[in-house]
Amino acid sequence: WSRMHAPVGKGKTQYRSAIFYVDEEQKKIAEDTVKAMKIYSRGNNFTDVEPVSAFYMAEDYHQDHVQKRLAKLGDLIKDD
Repeated sequence: WSRMHAPVGKGKTQYRSAIFYVDEEQKKIAEDTVKAMKIYSRGNNFTDVEPVSAFYMAEDYHQDHVQKRLAKLGDLIKDD
């Protein structure tokens, strides 16, 4: 998880970093993880910890963002 995203700034609500939990055990694990990441990142970690609520899947063009970005980067490198 910590290697796949960089929660280093507060942004728009739809782009924020968050961990959602369903019980107190998950909440504790999430809070401990965020605390450790804040220490590692010198306080520059803005991951919210919240209870699960309604979830809505994004449109198809928002899916697989990382894979699409890596593919595009690969295409740019090939063109050089």
